[in-house]
Amino acid sequence: DPECLNGGDIKIAVVGGDYDHIESIISQFELGFDFYSRYAYLDFLLDIDEMNTYDIIFFNCGMPFNWLGHRGQVATNLRDYVDDGGSVYASDWAHMIIEAAWPNQIEFVGNDGNFFDPSTALSLNNSAFVGRAASITADVLDQNMQGLLGSSTANLNYDLDAWVVMEGASADTAILVRGNAPTYDPATFTPNGVLQDVPLAVRFSPGGTVIYTTFHNETQITIDMEAVLKEIILSL
Repeated sequence: DPECLNGGDIKIAVVGGDYDHIESIISQFELGFDFYSRYAYLDFLLDIDEMNTYDIIFFNCGMPFNWLGHRGQVATNLRDYVDDGGSVYASDWAHMIIEAAWPNQIEFVGNDGNFFDPSTALSLNNSAFVGRAASITADVLDQNMQGLLGSSTANLNYDLDAWVVMEGASADTAILVRGNAPTYDPATFTPNGVLQDVPLAVRFSPGGTVIYTTFHNETQITIDMEAVLKEIILSL
């Protein structure tokens, strides 16, 4: 069904990332947004007053990691922003910013507190970067997504290794999409079995809404994935 959107009433911020471009889907709705590049995003996240001028903040997979040097302040600002009614979406490698602000909502594979830049790490031991490239037929639990897809399943394509894998979620975190996650051993980079029926997209609402997905808008995207991401944008 047609969606009625008044873009003038919605203010959106997008933090850029190397492996995701959620802004291209936002643009399909003819919604305006402010884009924060790797050179501008940190000042933004350290300024709660500027954050509070936005209704929604999107964090792309592959966003810079230098915010970790200010982890405590960024986490506090993000929590305060959502407590006051703001909404947040993050994908894949942007999981660390969600974990920093809300450590009890999502259980990631490995040591959730092991924060580092995986592009420079010698090993991914004790981390959640263990997803193996695969095409997954996932169960869609969210009724709005089911209606948009016309199905209770979705085809998700993970075209690269090292996507972030969730093991579970807290009781007050809704699982939107779930499925089986093929993994690899981060020490040897060899297949390491399949985690059965794990969350692939979740939502929780500590004031505003926070949504995290292991998949995103990149070369890996399928028709189903694009439809799910559109529903996520509309739900925030």
